[in-house]
Amino acid sequence: MSFFKSNNNQNKYYVYLLVNKSNLYSNENNSITTKVLISKSLILHEFSYLINNFEKLTNDQNEREQNKIIHSFTLNYNFKYNLPNYPYDLFYINRILLYSFMYICEDTLVKDLLKEKIHFISNINYLKRIKDWSVNWKKNRFSIEKYQHGDSNIESIFSIYTLSDHYFNILKENIFNNETEINFTCTKISQEEKTTFERISERPNTDLIEKCFPFFNEQKQIRFL
Repeated sequence: MSFFKSNNNQNKYYVYLLVNKSNLYSNENNSITTKVLISKSLILHEFSYLINNFEKLTNDQNEREQNKIIHSFTLNYNFKYNLPNYPYDLFYINRILLYSFMYICEDTLVKDLLKEKIHFISNINYLKRIKDWSVNWKKNRFSIEKYQHGDSNIESIFSIYTLSDHYFNILKENIFNNETEINFTCTKISQEEKTTFERISERPNTDLIEKCFPFFNEQKQIRFL
């Protein structure tokens, strides 16, 4: 599409990753949604407004022109089981955010954008922290100090051992509602896969963090706000 191409490297694009977790604890619909907006300018609204008025922003031609929105779509992550409460709910949200970032960077349209300056903006600060810490994390092979095994009995304390029970795989569905809505099925990992996430040197989401490194380190045009 021609609007992704330019004769210079001065164009700036803003990619909004808006994680909507409103259905996270619903027994009828366990899902997490990432709403994506790509614009040629900053959108001067609160994140909550962008999430709650996403359809209006993307469907109304005046809104699209006013906010210079050039592309938008929704990523639906559907779970077949009930999701946990705090603090492990944060792991689910962060994992979805990392996967959404990877999926978007590998999208054909966004790959074209990598020739320009891209600023990623999210209502969840985890992605920016991962980017800021990525050099040291890679150098130390993601080593962290873990809680004692027995701490997992205290619900309010995060346990890396309990966390291994919450890892899930993400599979893109072949059925599409439309071109701007993409669905994924999320399933628990197998017992065999679980052992991968119980290594002493493991950080939460190490598997996805490693896949994000090429975009952090090699694509110099990517920035995080």
